[in-house]
Amino acid sequence: MTNDKVNDNFIRIPESKEQLYLARLLKDINDGFVANVFLNKQLKYKSFRLQLIEFLEDKVDLHKTLSLLDTETMSTLLFSMVRQDFCDMLTLLLSEEVNVNCTNLEHVVRLADPLIFTPLHVASENGYIDTVIILLKHKANVDIICGMFETSYM
Repeated sequence: MTNDKVNDNFIRIPESKEQLYLARLLKDINDGFVANVFLNKQLKYKSFRLQLIEFLEDKVDLHKTLSLLDTETMSTLLFSMVRQDFCDMLTLLLSEEVNVNCTNLEHVVRLADPLIFTPLHVASENGYIDTVIILLKHKANVDIICGMFETSYM
């Protein structure tokens, strides 16, 4: 976690304490706070994401844990990873049970946004090629019409 640019809004974790911090995040997952871990602001640092992924893959059956999340929470996490182009975390999230064709419909009501999109629309609109490829490999439907009556190709 030490190679990325330092931001004044974050506390630098000494290398000697990194495993304790990761263990605390694992405890959060085990206590049912999976969304909090996946929405952690530290995820913007690729080195942190890679360490977290390695730690979690070794310590927990993440797909089993994620399968316990409700649809709206999973949709929120999926959109968050896509919007930030976090391919590594997106891959970790995706399993057979995850609907990659979910929409931001839950958020439309709250934000009064008249446009509805899928994760594939968001990724393709932002030019996130690797994210688009991952979503397509997980059977994202390119023919869903969203937004301004466009498919993901528009």
